[in-house]
Amino acid sequence: MFYTEEDVGPAIAAARELFGPVGAMSENENYLKNVAIAAREFGKLWYGDVSKDTIKEKCAALRTRINQKIYVFDLNNNFEYTDITCCSDAP
Repeated sequence: MFYTEEDVGPAIAAARELFGPVGAMSENENYLKNVAIAAREFGKLWYGDVSKDTIKEKCAALRTRINQKIYVFDLNNNFEYTDITCCSDAP
């Protein structure tokens, strides 16, 4: 199935609201660097640096808002959803 901008737009907006501006960078040592937040159905929704302390809560909130399983990928991953542990349980 192919999704349109109207389908994916609300998910991207929710990710930006929770995680901040796309491409956000931090010098803080307690941040995961260059991660991508994605859903299998919509693809990459957000990327940047995110706090290790809040990532699980933010992923859970995003999962609830868009009713999709949320994945966190590092810089070296090619979005193989079968090879990564999801950040949230199934909706």
